[in-house]
Amino acid sequence: MSRTAKVAFVRGMLLPCIAAVIFAVLPGCAGPLSEEQRLADLDYLIEVFSESHPYVSLKKRAEGYDWSAHRDEFESIVAGCKTDGEFALAINRVVGLVNNMHTRLVGGSELSVWFRSDVRAYDDLAPWFTIMDDVSLKRAQYWFDLAQEPEYGNLPVVYSAGEYVVAGSVTGANGLSLPLGSVITSVNGVEVDDFVHSHRGAGWQPYDPI
Repeated sequence: MSRTAKVAFVRGMLLPCIAAVIFAVLPGCAGPLSEEQRLADLDYLIEVFSESHPYVSLKKRAEGYDWSAHRDEFESIVAGCKTDGEFALAINRVVGLVNNMHTRLVGGSELSVWFRSDVRAYDDLAPWFTIMDDVSLKRAQYWFDLAQEPEYGNLPVVYSAGEYVVAGSVTGANGLSLPLGSVITSVNGVEVDDFVHSHRGAGWQPYDPI
């Protein structure tokens, strides 16, 4: 199914040997995006990732998650969005489901590096400069800010010998702390393997092939 729209929320690109990022280039418009525009943006994202993102096929082989096969699920999520905020959160989760540390939504503050004179001195990056010249840092920051999900807390955990072991010190929201070396067996009554699996896309989960 092909869709057309006058605006696009996301454009994709790969930085050679560095990272894959998504950034916003939404032209100014009155009011929130329409459902047609949101779905057109999603289609563009899926096409770019499926055709050009090396980690999509890698994750299918290594982790058994075929990102491209979830188009219907992604479309259902986006179709249910009523506001720009809901749409930004949905796109953030869809991008996160690739489960690659260098694939993420970024805002204007991070994209501003592309406009520095020392970076512009690299002639081999000229094609990316051409793309970036169409980016509004203000709009990129707007969408990035909308896409920030409530913090779950950043607990450093290592998966070792079949167990989830606390590898860093952190204090939880309830004021309790987990000592180093603690083994996590469940989260809020949910078995830890199921909890981690259900939170794919909420944050990067390094994969341990062993």
